[in-house]
Amino acid sequence: GLPFDPALLLKFDCWGASEVQMLDHIVNLMYSGDHAQRQVAHEVLTMVKNHPDSWRVVDTILATSQSADAKFFALNVLENVICTRWLVLPDEQRMGVKSYLVQLVIKISADEHFATTQKHFLTKLNETLVQIVKQEWPQAWESFIPDICGSSRANQSLCENNLRILNLLSEEVFCFGKNTMVSKKVRKLKDSLNAQVNMIYELCNFVLKSHIASPGTIKTALVTTTLSTLSNFLEWIPLGFIFETDLIQMLLMHFWDPLEYRIECTKCLGEIACLHEGVQQYQPHLVRCFQGVVEKIQQLPENMPQACATLPGMQRAFWEVFHNQLALLLTGFLKHNMAAMEAQPTYTVPALRYLVRITDGPNEETFKICVEFWQTFSARIFLEIQQRRAQPVEAASGGGSPLLLDGSTAPPGMLSDGSADGLASARLWHYGPVLTEVRRVLISKMAKPPEVTIKENEEGHIVRAEEEDTDEIALYKMIREALIYLTHLDPANMEGIMLQQLSQECLTDSPNERWSPTML
Repeated sequence: GLPFDPALLLKFDCWGASEVQMLDHIVNLMYSGDHAQRQVAHEVLTMVKNHPDSWRVVDTILATSQSADAKFFALNVLENVICTRWLVLPDEQRMGVKSYLVQLVIKISADEHFATTQKHFLTKLNETLVQIVKQEWPQAWESFIPDICGSSRANQSLCENNLRILNLLSEEVFCFGKNTMVSKKVRKLKDSLNAQVNMIYELCNFVLKSHIASPGTIKTALVTTTLSTLSNFLEWIPLGFIFETDLIQMLLMHFWDPLEYRIECTKCLGEIACLHEGVQQYQPHLVRCFQGVVEKIQQLPENMPQACATLPGMQRAFWEVFHNQLALLLTGFLKHNMAAMEAQPTYTVPALRYLVRITDGPNEETFKICVEFWQTFSARIFLEIQQRRAQPVEAASGGGSPLLLDGSTAPPGMLSDGSADGLASARLWHYGPVLTEVRRVLISKMAKPPEVTIKENEEGHIVRAEEEDTDEIALYKMIREALIYLTHLDPANMEGIMLQQLSQECLTDSPNERWSPTML
């Protein structure tokens, strides 16, 4: 039992320090007591949380509690009221709660020491504030975006937290909105964000330009948070902010080379690479962005994707995350804007070569991203060559498919008269060395096929047991399909690679190349 009557906690009109201590005790039992104590604590906390007046003492708990868990409980109580009963509260009470939360967020986030030591509490405060914003903005809180952007320029620590709040709001509206709000509300919030996004973009631009103008004066954490916020906004902001400003050039020139910003910079460029609706008029800008990325990639260590496994912990983690983002960036360009990228063969081939190296790296998630791309890429090449060969020669010599290279890229002696065979041969010659390396990597990293299990069913018949659909089986099917297309594109090359692999595994006498069943 408890050393006090839990009913005392339900008298919210006379809460003070003693009631807060009781709450701290109960919350502590919830996390560190035995089974019986946890059950009692759960019942009391549920009773407090569900009481219609419990939210009135949240400020008392946050101000006097000595337990971080009790403060989180108080914010959960408040968040529950905001999500379920906010609109039925009187105006003055809503204004009081909103003002209290805003002031508390500013107080903690403006002090760098508090913002660091109370990081998790501040994150929960931010989430609670965003729930109010979703209810109040824009109709009852029109100045929210101007207020938060305007106050950000006074204090770096405050600015960093304000950007996190804007980031949360963007995620709530564009990522999770359809699951938590009715469509009309989501549409209204999206329209409001679009109408005021220029202020958010100007804030991000101000931080990044300040860093460029005076290196060292802007905290690394603030620059990183700004890039992270920007990457989330790039998915939906008007395209003019991306292609009619110096954003892309600024990212490549100032935020790719420093390792502390490279991952977030790559995320931003990845969002730009995946844009495909309404970007036709900005194709030249996309091409220049692709060229700039490839030029940066060519300066990277060639064997780094394979060498990741031998690096120390922190370095390995950095390079694996970077290569994961780089794989998303390159495949984004090549999947969503293939025609424009293929028109730049001097950049497309180096990009594909580095993607092959990333495919051969140790990270499984990155490998899956690459396999999905190679499956799509090889299928497109095969199907378009088949389509081209099926057309009459006259049609083949006309306006070609946007995914086919001009016959003039073929080597001397190859058909380059615009015929179907000439175009197909030119295409295969162009990508031949890259596809050869893709075949080698996919064969060497082939996933385990589904096991065949035979059993006797209830009728006495011998049948094959159904296999559960696992990630490994899905990966196996994806690699198999990619290899089928790659075999059709060059059967002789595929046969040669497989015979070479089998010879190395089964016939070699070298002690350094012992037979390994996992390689078959």
